[in-house]
Amino acid sequence: MPEVFISLDDAANFEGVDYHTLYRRIARNPRQYTTQTRRREEGGKDEVLISVSSLSAKGRRAWRAAQKVEGGE
Repeated sequence: MPEVFISLDDAANFEGVDYHTLYRRIARNPRQYTTQTRRREEGGKDEVLISVSSLSAKGRRAWRAAQKVEGGE
């Protein structure tokens, strides 16, 4: 199964923490999180993406629940 990447903002919402809190966690432990950057269509800074597999169990459950809701609509 290929790795799925989501935006750092979405990941913070799934984890139940602030964006900057998750950003600091990644800065403290970069080996614990799989990240990549993507160029934005409208320009500006690159968007940081984080792998769903790098999230906590709580975050992964919230992401899966959100995927089921989107799939059912």
